[in-house]
Amino acid sequence: MSLIKCDICGQTVSDKAITCPHCGNVIVKSQYKDRVRYRDYIKSPIPETLRPKSYLIHSVLLGLSSLILFTIWCLPFAIVSFIYANKVDRLWENGDIDGAYYASRSAYKWYSIGWWIGILSWLLIILLLLLFIVGLTD
Repeated sequence: MSLIKCDICGQTVSDKAITCPHCGNVIVKSQYKDRVRYRDYIKSPIPETLRPKSYLIHSVLLGLSSLILFTIWCLPFAIVSFIYANKVDRLWENGDIDGAYYASRSAYKWYSIGWWIGILSWLLIILLLLLFIVGLTD
């Protein structure tokens, strides 16, 4: 158990406490500070500049390119990315800012993993073809 400072009154409080015994403030663990900040926007109109990117088009293009370029092993990453990307706008419109940001980050993560696996697999295929061609000429 360790002690942390209350954000409101500055008194030391146990890190296991849910509220500050001195002022009643809800104790927010450091990993949840961003989530609380996003929820503060719900009380007022949310500016469109804060809307997270959905990566929906990126996910669809990754799925199509994995089929066209014969990198079917990238398709599961594209599907997961598409599922998360499809949730971003709906969550945003429903006021679930945290969920929209999480879905956006997840869509980008799975899209990036699929994209890099596709690039690396094609580089490996090209390298193997070059080694095969060099082996035939010797």
